[in-house]
Amino acid sequence: MRERHSSMTTSKAARFLAVVAMLAVACGGTYHPEVPDAARYVEVDEIPGGSGTSVDPDQVGPDGSNPTTGPSAVGPGSGGQQNTTGEQNPSSGDPTEDPTDGGGTLSAAGFPVASFGARRPANASGSILLGIVGPHTGPIALQGLASLRGVQATIAHYNANGGIRGVPIELLVEDDQFDPSQGRRFAQRMINEDQIFAMMGMLTPASFAQSLPDFEASGTLMMIGDGAASTGGSRLVFPSYQECPTAQAAATEYAIRDLGLRKIAILEIDIEVSRSCADAIAATADAMGADIVYRTGVTPGGVGCGSQAQGAADSGAETVVLQAETLTMIRCIDALRQAGFDGPVGLSANAVDDDALIDALGDRAEGIYSTSGFLPKWHPTTRAFCTDIIDTYYPDSGATQYLGYAACVGTRVLLDALRVLGPDATAREVIGYLERGVSYDTQGMGPPMLWRPTSHEPYRDMIAMEIHNGRWEPMTDSFEPVFGS
Repeated sequence: MRERHSSMTTSKAARFLAVVAMLAVACGGTYHPEVPDAARYVEVDEIPGGSGTSVDPDQVGPDGSNPTTGPSAVGPGSGGQQNTTGEQNPSSGDPTEDPTDGGGTLSAAGFPVASFGARRPANASGSILLGIVGPHTGPIALQGLASLRGVQATIAHYNANGGIRGVPIELLVEDDQFDPSQGRRFAQRMINEDQIFAMMGMLTPASFAQSLPDFEASGTLMMIGDGAASTGGSRLVFPSYQECPTAQAAATEYAIRDLGLRKIAILEIDIEVSRSCADAIAATADAMGADIVYRTGVTPGGVGCGSQAQGAADSGAETVVLQAETLTMIRCIDALRQAGFDGPVGLSANAVDDDALIDALGDRAEGIYSTSGFLPKWHPTTRAFCTDIIDTYYPDSGATQYLGYAACVGTRVLLDALRVLGPDATAREVIGYLERGVSYDTQGMGPPMLWRPTSHEPYRDMIAMEIHNGRWEPMTDSFEPVFGS
C-alpha cells in the first residue's frame, strides 16, 4: 500500500500523552507525532461481505452473485432483488432505462451508469489508487488520525485478501493540519497529478468546501465527506455516516424526551459547520418545547473555555451540549466541573468510543451522553465489521471510535462496489451502482445505508449512548428515526 505518510501505532499511555501534547499545541507549543511504521499485512481467512457472507473477489459474478454464497446484498442477485422501497431492482428492468439519470445506460455488470463522473477505470495505474487528506497534526489531530487509521486498516485488510480481484489498493496520505489552503492544494495534486480514483475523506470542513469544485470538475469520487458528513449538494460525495445536524437533533431529542432536560446550554467550536450543527440543537429544542438558555462559541482546541463554561454554569442550564472535537470537549468538561456545573453533558457524535476522552476524564466521563449511527466498539457486530480489522493493524491507536468506524465503513462501501463491478469500473459506474436503490448492509453495526440521486444522507436512524463504567453503552434497544424524520 503506497503512502506519502505511513501509519502509527500508539499505546494507551502514548495516546493519553498525545492529548497532553495537543493541549500544549493549544497553548502555543508544537505537536509532532512519531514517524509511524507501515501497516502490517496480517493474513486473515476472508473478507466479510456486506451481506454477512464471505465473497471471493475473483468469483463475483456480473450480477453481484457468488457461486459459493449466492446473491450478495451489496449487489442485486440475478432474480431481480427487491430494494428497501419494495420496488423492483433497476438492474433487472428495461436495459434502456437508467433510473439514476434517465440516461439509458447500464454497466457491463448490469447496473445503472450515471451520466457524470470520471470515465477513467479504477485500475488505470495498475492499482486502485485512493487518497485521503486530513488534519493528522494540529488541534483536531485525534479525529484526523482516527479517520486515517480506519481507511488504512480496511485497505490493508482487503489487500491481504487479494485486493480487488487480484488488483492491489494503494493509498496516498496528506496532512492538511486543519488548514484549508493546504487541504485544497493536496486535493488538487491528488486529482490532477496522481489521478486518484476516489478520495476517502477530507475531515477539515473548509478543506472539503474549497476542494469540492475540483472534485466536480474532474468527476472524482469522495467516499466520506467532510467533518459534518455534508455532501455540499454533490452526487460525487457518498458519506458513510449521517449529517452532523441529524446527529445533534437526535441527541437533543434524547436529552429532552428520555432524560427530561428542558434547559439547554450549547458550547460550539467557532467554525461555520459547527454553528450549523448547533442550530439543529436549537431548532429541535424549540420544536419540543425546551429552551436554549445559553449559547456561545469556543476556539478549536478549547483555549479560553473557562469563561464560556462559567457562563453555561451560571445560566441555569440542566444540561450542556458540546459541539466540538475531542480536545475542546476535554478542556470544556473540566472547566464546567470547576465552574460548579454537575448536570449531564452531551457530546457530538464524533466523540463516541473515543478512548482519549475517557482516558483524560476518568470518572468525570460517567453519564456523558450522545447518539451514534454505530453500535459501540465492544459490540459483536461492530467487532466483526470494523473494530477487529482496525485492531489487527493498529492496536491501541485510538482509531476504534466513531470516525474510525465511518472511515472503515466508507472504505468498505467503495471496495465492495468494486468487487462487484470489477477493477476496471469507472466512477460513473460506481455512482450508478450505489444510487440504484438497494441498501448497504453493515451486518447490524449500524442501520442499512441507502443513497439516492435526490439524497446522499445514508440514513436518519440513530441510537442513544451514555458512558457507564468507562465505556459507551446503548441506551435504547435499537436505532430509531431522528425527531422530525
